[in-house]
Amino acid sequence: MGGLINTKGTQRLAEWFNTTFDDSATGLSFARTVTNGSDTLLQAFKKPGNSLLDISDAFIAQQQHAGGAWPVGGNDVLYPSATMQITSVLPGGTNVLRFTLPAGIAARPTFIAAGSAVSCTIKTGRKKMLRGTTVNTVTAPTGPGGTFDVTLSNNTTAVANDYVSFAVGSHQQLIRRWRWYLKNDLRAENDATIKQAIFSALADTDFKKITFQAIEDTQQKVITNTETRLGADLEFDDAYHLHVVLMTQPTTAPDPLDPQ
Repeated sequence: MGGLINTKGTQRLAEWFNTTFDDSATGLSFARTVTNGSDTLLQAFKKPGNSLLDISDAFIAQQQHAGGAWPVGGNDVLYPSATMQITSVLPGGTNVLRFTLPAGIAARPTFIAAGSAVSCTIKTGRKKMLRGTTVNTVTAPTGPGGTFDVTLSNNTTAVANDYVSFAVGSHQQLIRRWRWYLKNDLRAENDATIKQAIFSALADTDFKKITFQAIEDTQQKVITNTETRLGADLEFDDAYHLHVVLMTQPTTAPDPLDPQ
């Protein structure tokens, strides 16, 4: 068996998933209630036609729903970023982008802040944002469902309706590389195995936590394991943790690694 994939991006992803599905009040029990207005996260994992990429894209910041649960901060649920669709590029320059919050949402996602790394992601070409582009300034939203403007450190060729992801630290390429992996590198049978494992844990309230890790190997496979937890009396407590390990080769993503 190989060792952990120790790129910062892979470990950032694992940390994000482990926090999203941990045993805290904002973890796995909360994840069962998250909704984008069309589906809860549980329903999204249940749908036969959904891939992990489909589910992740369906719960980006742009899909926040005011009438249901969404993680504090308003960022993407399954990406360590905040992904929003461009409403317009403001006249007079090509580095000021306007975004519109979902109906009923008054606060912009917390990942959209000065210094955040920026990349063009869904449905766009990777060269629309220069490598190293960050947020210079961001305005306050005009109100629920209102607009806010983001000034970037570099000009961009992105246009209205393109999607932009904002990430903390230097993880500019992380979401692009992860989406590529889910779409092009993750084999269908392994996608299905991970999806079914997560659905099973979401659907059974005896599961209190899901952990994730990635290991580099010569072939791709998924290992899942259910751990029975002991109570204070050292007897089995009808409480379970699910562990998901993805063993895989390096991604073929054309986007470069972020600085390590």
